[in-house]
Amino acid sequence: MNKNELVSSVLIALLFVSSLEDLKTSRVSNSTLLFSFLFGLFALLFSKDASLGSLSEWTAGLFLTGIPAYGLWKIGVFGAGDGKLFSVIGAFLGVQMGIEILCLSVLVGAVVSLFFLFEVRGKKLVLSLGNRIPFAPVIALSSVFIWEGWHVLF
Repeated sequence: MNKNELVSSVLIALLFVSSLEDLKTSRVSNSTLLFSFLFGLFALLFSKDASLGSLSEWTAGLFLTGIPAYGLWKIGVFGAGDGKLFSVIGAFLGVQMGIEILCLSVLVGAVVSLFFLFEVRGKKLVLSLGNRIPFAPVIALSSVFIWEGWHVLF
């Protein structure tokens, strides 16, 4: 396994673990995100594999994906852990893919939220505005679509 495959495996594990955490606890833990962030940074700094990109590309992906995600978190689109997850994904995959994943995740999340908007009480379908949506699985699904080259937006 080369270093690029190892980094890809860590990103896949991050998406999987984050999704499970979000489904179970409605949170994405900082420790999972920090481990992935540091692993990616060390792999970049100590690798001679040019396919991992440069430190400036990694930093640009981190911030240029993270800043819009921060704005969406501030207005309540998703949780803080989801915003940090976008930052780590942007660092790993770069600015363009990070932004594409962010956009696709918001669109898919909007569709998924329609299913969570209503609940069945007895024999009636009623509006339920208090439901929280686990967003990390939506991010993981969107990441796989974009990462595999299914650029549906751009």
